[in-house]
Amino acid sequence: TLVVDSTNNRVGIGTSSPAQTLHVSSSAATSNGIRISNSEGSFEARVDAGEFYLYDVDDNRIPFLIDSSGNVGIGTTSPNGGLHVGVDDYVYLAGNVGSATLDAVQGLAVGWNKSNGAGETLLIANQGAGSTGGLAFATNTSGGSYNERMRIDSSGNLLLGATSTNNGGFGSVSPQLLVAGTMPQVALHETDTDKDGYIGISGSTMFIQTADAIPIRFGTSDAERMRINASGNLFLGTTDST
Repeated sequence: TLVVDSTNNRVGIGTSSPAQTLHVSSSAATSNGIRISNSEGSFEARVDAGEFYLYDVDDNRIPFLIDSSGNVGIGTTSPNGGLHVGVDDYVYLAGNVGSATLDAVQGLAVGWNKSNGAGETLLIANQGAGSTGGLAFATNTSGGSYNERMRIDSSGNLLLGATSTNNGGFGSVSPQLLVAGTMPQVALHETDTDKDGYIGISGSTMFIQTADAIPIRFGTSDAERMRINASGNLFLGTTDST
């Protein structure tokens, strides 16, 4: 059925009451769509089983889909969330957000700013009005939940293994680096010599140590003042026993 509604300037295909400028309808519960072609290829906008998708005729694939729950899939036909990108390649966000202003809406803002130097990637936890949260990083578990591994809180503190700061005798100091756990430690590895050093706490004892036969030195004003050599000897104002 082809209907031209000259009163409202609408065309209906498969319907006698077109609701838009072009209205394509099918009474059967089958795939229905519009094909757009030129000499280089063809795409179809389809509706089927309560889903809307774009179909690449030449490559026989569906690059974009909105399922019956409203989830959007790019590169996948089974989106598992509001937006599911399933391409086997990088996902690029190339817009310059250097002059943009964040709206007062809670959410995650991702962008790229080329106005400052060579440019930087921006990952912003937009707190929104009345929110005091931060930016959390987590890994998934087999049960579908997640375990938080790292957090940058609203004061700029970097927390590893913790969700809030523990200032102790230092008072409220920001920013700070907090590493928390049953035996928290910071490991340093020098790649060219394959040497390791550690700073941590174990059994209510703080330790600064090396994993190799190398010295530990202490200094002020960018100059060495004290050294513990690999044998455990302590030197003040000198680096050896001579």
